[in-house]
Amino acid sequence: MNITFSGITWSVGGRRILDSLSLTAESGQFTGIVGPNGSGKSSLLRCLYRALRPDAGSVALDGQDIRAFSRRELAAKLAAVLQESLAECCFTVLEMVLMGRYPHHGAFSTMNEEDMSFARRAMQAADLTELEDAPFQTLSGGEKQRVLIARALCQNSPALILDEPTNHLDIRHSLSLLGQIKHLGLTTLAVLHDLNFAAAFCDQVFVLDRGRVAASGPPTQVFTPELLRTVFGVEADVRAEGGTAQLRFLSPASKASCS
Repeated sequence: MNITFSGITWSVGGRRILDSLSLTAESGQFTGIVGPNGSGKSSLLRCLYRALRPDAGSVALDGQDIRAFSRRELAAKLAAVLQESLAECCFTVLEMVLMGRYPHHGAFSTMNEEDMSFARRAMQAADLTELEDAPFQTLSGGEKQRVLIARALCQNSPALILDEPTNHLDIRHSLSLLGQIKHLGLTTLAVLHDLNFAAAFCDQVFVLDRGRVAASGPPTQVFTPELLRTVFGVEADVRAEGGTAQLRFLSPASKASCS
Protein backbone atom coordinates (compact mmCIF):
# COMPACT_ATOMS: atom_id res chain seq x y z
CA MET A 1 0.00 0.00 0.00
CA ASN A 2 1.39 3.39 -1.02
CA ILE A 3 0.57 6.45 1.09
CA THR A 4 0.67 9.68 -0.92
CA PHE A 5 0.43 13.26 0.34
CA SER A 6 -0.16 15.73 -2.49
CA GLY A 7 0.15 19.49 -2.01
CA ILE A 8 -0.84 19.45 1.66
CA THR A 9 -1.28 22.93 3.11
CA TRP A 10 -2.55 23.63 6.62
CA SER A 11 -2.51 26.76 8.76
CA VAL A 12 -3.61 27.57 12.29
CA GLY A 13 -3.78 30.94 14.02
CA GLY A 14 -2.40 32.65 10.94
CA ARG A 15 0.69 30.42 10.95
CA ARG A 16 1.30 28.07 8.03
CA ILE A 17 2.33 24.70 9.47
CA LEU A 18 2.31 22.65 6.23
CA ASP A 19 3.16 24.40 2.99
CA SER A 20 2.23 22.60 -0.27
CA LEU A 21 3.92 19.46 1.04
CA SER A 22 4.08 16.32 -1.12
CA LEU A 23 5.65 12.95 -0.35
CA THR A 24 5.02 9.23 -0.83
CA ALA A 25 5.62 6.34 1.55
CA GLU A 26 6.27 3.41 -0.76
CA SER A 27 4.62 0.05 -0.26
CA GLY A 28 6.53 -2.25 2.10
CA GLN A 29 9.14 0.35 3.00
CA PHE A 30 10.02 1.91 6.35
CA THR A 31 9.72 5.65 5.70
CA GLY A 32 10.91 8.15 8.28
CA ILE A 33 9.80 11.74 8.76
CA VAL A 34 12.33 13.85 10.62
CA GLY A 35 12.79 17.54 11.27
CA PRO A 36 13.23 20.13 14.00
CA ASN A 37 10.45 21.03 16.42
CA GLY A 38 7.57 22.79 14.70
CA SER A 39 8.44 21.57 11.21
CA GLY A 40 5.02 19.94 10.70
CA LYS A 41 5.79 16.25 11.28
CA SER A 42 2.92 15.32 13.60
CA SER A 43 0.51 17.64 11.78
CA LEU A 44 1.21 15.75 8.56
CA LEU A 45 0.33 12.44 10.21
CA ARG A 46 -2.88 13.95 11.62
CA CYS A 47 -3.93 14.70 8.04
CA LEU A 48 -3.48 11.00 7.27
CA TYR A 49 -5.65 9.62 10.05
CA ARG A 50 -8.12 12.51 9.64
CA ALA A 51 -7.60 14.18 12.99
CA LEU A 52 -7.36 17.40 10.99
CA ARG A 53 -8.43 18.42 7.50
CA PRO A 54 -5.88 20.28 5.38
CA ASP A 55 -6.74 23.62 3.81
CA ALA A 56 -5.56 22.27 0.46
CA GLY A 57 -4.22 19.05 -1.00
CA SER A 58 -5.13 15.40 -0.55
CA VAL A 59 -3.99 12.15 1.03
CA ALA A 60 -4.45 8.85 -0.81
CA LEU A 61 -3.99 5.15 -0.13
CA ASP A 62 -3.06 3.35 -3.33
CA GLY A 63 -4.52 6.26 -5.27
CA GLN A 64 -7.85 6.42 -3.39
CA ASP A 65 -8.60 9.53 -1.35
CA ILE A 66 -8.80 8.74 2.37
CA ARG A 67 -12.08 10.65 2.61
CA ALA A 68 -13.67 7.86 0.58
CA PHE A 69 -13.21 5.40 3.46
CA SER A 70 -15.42 5.02 6.50
CA ARG A 71 -13.64 5.31 9.85
CA ARG A 72 -13.75 1.54 10.28
CA GLU A 73 -12.46 0.93 6.74
CA LEU A 74 -9.61 3.37 7.32
CA ALA A 75 -8.74 1.74 10.66
CA ALA A 76 -8.52 -1.65 8.94
CA LYS A 77 -5.95 -0.20 6.53
CA LEU A 78 -3.97 2.00 8.93
CA ALA A 79 -2.82 1.12 12.43
CA ALA A 80 -1.51 4.14 14.34
CA VAL A 81 0.52 4.82 17.48
CA LEU A 82 0.02 8.48 18.32
CA GLN A 83 1.62 10.99 20.67
CA GLU A 84 -1.61 11.78 22.49
CA SER A 85 -1.66 10.09 25.89
CA LEU A 86 -4.58 7.91 26.88
CA ALA A 87 -6.67 8.63 29.92
CA GLU A 88 -6.07 6.15 32.68
CA CYS A 89 -8.29 3.10 32.26
CA CYS A 90 -9.04 -0.13 34.08
CA PHE A 91 -8.29 -2.52 31.21
CA THR A 92 -5.61 -5.17 31.41
CA VAL A 93 -2.71 -5.29 28.98
CA LEU A 94 -4.33 -8.14 27.04
CA GLU A 95 -7.64 -6.26 26.80
CA MET A 96 -5.85 -3.16 25.55
CA VAL A 97 -3.98 -5.10 22.88
CA LEU A 98 -7.15 -6.88 21.75
CA MET A 99 -8.71 -3.48 21.00
CA GLY A 100 -6.59 -3.60 17.86
CA ARG A 101 -9.02 -6.20 16.50
CA TYR A 102 -12.08 -3.93 16.72
CA PRO A 103 -11.79 -2.59 13.13
CA HIS A 104 -12.16 -6.18 11.94
CA HIS A 105 -15.15 -7.07 14.13
CA GLY A 106 -16.74 -4.07 15.81
CA ALA A 107 -16.51 -2.87 19.39
CA PHE A 108 -18.93 -5.38 20.89
CA SER A 109 -17.94 -8.55 19.06
CA THR A 110 -16.59 -11.60 20.83
CA MET A 111 -12.91 -12.24 20.19
CA ASN A 112 -12.02 -15.62 18.71
CA GLU A 113 -8.89 -17.78 18.72
CA GLU A 114 -7.46 -15.99 15.70
CA ASP A 115 -7.77 -12.65 17.52
CA MET A 116 -6.08 -14.12 20.58
CA SER A 117 -3.27 -15.43 18.39
CA PHE A 118 -2.69 -11.96 16.90
CA ALA A 119 -2.72 -10.44 20.39
CA ARG A 120 -0.24 -12.91 21.85
CA ARG A 121 2.16 -12.51 18.93
CA ALA A 122 1.97 -8.73 19.27
CA MET A 123 2.59 -8.90 23.03
CA GLN A 124 5.54 -11.19 22.47
CA ALA A 125 7.00 -8.74 19.94
CA ALA A 126 6.63 -5.92 22.48
CA ASP A 127 8.01 -8.01 25.38
CA LEU A 128 4.69 -7.89 27.26
CA THR A 129 3.87 -11.58 27.70
CA GLU A 130 4.50 -11.55 31.43
CA LEU A 131 2.34 -8.43 31.84
CA GLU A 132 -0.80 -9.56 30.00
CA ASP A 133 -2.95 -9.54 33.15
CA ALA A 134 -1.51 -6.33 34.59
CA PRO A 135 -3.82 -3.29 34.78
CA PHE A 136 -2.79 -0.72 32.18
CA GLN A 137 -2.82 2.16 34.69
CA THR A 138 -0.17 0.47 36.85
CA LEU A 139 2.44 0.37 34.07
CA SER A 140 5.40 2.66 33.59
CA GLY A 141 5.44 5.14 30.70
CA GLY A 142 7.64 2.87 28.60
CA GLU A 143 5.47 -0.18 29.28
CA LYS A 144 2.35 1.77 28.27
CA GLN A 145 4.05 2.80 25.04
CA ARG A 146 4.85 -0.85 24.29
CA VAL A 147 1.19 -1.75 24.88
CA LEU A 148 0.09 0.86 22.33
CA ILE A 149 2.60 -0.48 19.81
CA ALA A 150 1.40 -4.04 20.45
CA ARG A 151 -2.19 -2.93 19.95
CA ALA A 152 -1.25 -1.45 16.56
CA LEU A 153 0.57 -4.65 15.56
CA CYS A 154 -2.44 -6.72 16.65
CA GLN A 155 -4.56 -4.70 14.22
CA ASN A 156 -2.71 -6.49 11.38
CA SER A 157 -3.20 -3.60 8.96
CA PRO A 158 -1.05 -3.24 5.83
CA ALA A 159 0.15 0.21 6.92
CA LEU A 160 1.60 1.27 10.26
CA ILE A 161 1.75 4.92 11.36
CA LEU A 162 4.08 5.78 14.23
CA ASP A 163 4.40 9.19 15.87
CA GLU A 164 7.57 9.14 17.96
CA PRO A 165 7.26 5.40 18.74
CA THR A 166 10.37 5.28 20.93
CA ASN A 167 9.00 7.85 23.40
CA HIS A 168 9.67 6.57 26.94
CA LEU A 169 11.33 3.38 25.66
CA ASP A 170 14.73 2.25 26.87
CA ILE A 171 17.40 1.55 24.29
CA ARG A 172 16.88 -2.24 24.27
CA HIS A 173 13.15 -2.03 23.58
CA SER A 174 13.65 0.78 21.05
CA LEU A 175 16.09 -1.29 19.01
CA SER A 176 14.08 -4.49 19.34
CA LEU A 177 10.71 -2.99 18.34
CA LEU A 178 12.02 -0.94 15.43
CA GLY A 179 13.90 -3.98 14.16
CA GLN A 180 10.84 -6.21 14.38
CA ILE A 181 8.62 -3.61 12.72
CA LYS A 182 11.06 -3.27 9.83
CA HIS A 183 11.20 -7.07 9.49
CA LEU A 184 7.39 -7.21 9.09
CA GLY A 185 7.63 -5.48 5.70
CA LEU A 186 4.62 -3.24 6.29
CA THR A 187 4.22 0.18 4.73
CA THR A 188 5.55 2.04 7.77
CA LEU A 189 5.50 5.81 8.15
CA ALA A 190 7.22 7.00 11.31
CA VAL A 191 8.01 10.36 12.85
CA LEU A 192 11.36 9.93 14.58
CA HIS A 193 13.34 12.39 16.69
CA ASP A 194 16.43 10.19 17.02
CA LEU A 195 18.24 10.63 13.72
CA ASN A 196 20.46 7.61 14.35
CA PHE A 197 17.35 5.43 14.64
CA ALA A 198 16.13 6.92 11.35
CA ALA A 199 19.51 6.19 9.77
CA ALA A 200 19.56 2.61 11.05
CA PHE A 201 16.01 1.51 10.23
CA CYS A 202 14.53 3.69 7.47
CA ASP A 203 14.63 2.80 3.80
CA GLN A 204 13.96 6.44 3.00
CA VAL A 205 13.64 9.62 5.02
CA PHE A 206 11.91 12.94 4.40
CA VAL A 207 13.39 15.91 6.20
CA LEU A 208 10.81 18.58 6.95
CA ASP A 209 11.71 22.20 7.59
CA ARG A 210 9.07 24.88 8.16
CA GLY A 211 6.34 22.76 6.59
CA ARG A 212 8.21 21.78 3.45
CA VAL A 213 10.38 18.85 2.35
CA ALA A 214 13.97 20.02 2.65
CA ALA A 215 15.51 16.71 1.52
CA SER A 216 14.49 13.12 0.82
CA GLY A 217 16.06 9.81 -0.07
CA PRO A 218 18.07 7.02 1.59
CA PRO A 219 19.55 8.08 4.95
CA THR A 220 23.13 7.66 3.71
CA GLN A 221 22.43 10.31 1.05
CA VAL A 222 20.23 12.64 3.09
CA PHE A 223 22.12 12.94 6.37
CA THR A 224 25.05 15.15 5.45
CA PRO A 225 26.92 17.58 7.71
CA GLU A 226 25.57 20.46 5.61
CA LEU A 227 21.93 19.40 6.00
CA LEU A 228 22.32 18.80 9.72
CA ARG A 229 23.85 22.24 10.06
CA THR A 230 21.27 24.16 8.01
CA VAL A 231 18.07 22.32 9.06
CA PHE A 232 18.82 21.08 12.58
CA GLY A 233 21.34 23.72 13.61
CA VAL A 234 24.06 21.29 14.74
CA GLU A 235 27.58 20.47 13.70
CA ALA A 236 27.94 16.72 13.18
CA ASP A 237 30.31 14.08 11.95
CA VAL A 238 28.62 11.62 9.55
CA ARG A 239 30.13 8.27 8.67
CA ALA A 240 28.78 5.39 6.62
CA GLU A 241 29.55 1.95 8.02
CA GLY A 242 28.00 -1.25 6.67
CA GLY A 243 25.68 0.77 4.46
CA THR A 244 24.29 2.71 7.44
CA ALA A 245 24.89 6.37 8.25
CA GLN A 246 26.16 6.99 11.77
CA LEU A 247 25.80 10.48 13.18
CA ARG A 248 27.91 11.98 15.94
CA PHE A 249 26.71 15.37 17.10
CA LEU A 250 29.44 17.81 18.07
CA SER A 251 27.96 21.21 18.94
CA PRO A 252 25.23 23.69 18.05
CA ALA A 253 25.99 25.40 14.75
CA SER A 254 26.52 29.15 14.62
CA LYS A 255 23.55 31.22 13.51
CA ALA A 256 25.41 32.34 10.41
CA SER A 257 25.99 28.77 9.23
CA CYS A 258 22.33 27.84 9.80
CA SER A 259 20.96 30.57 7.54
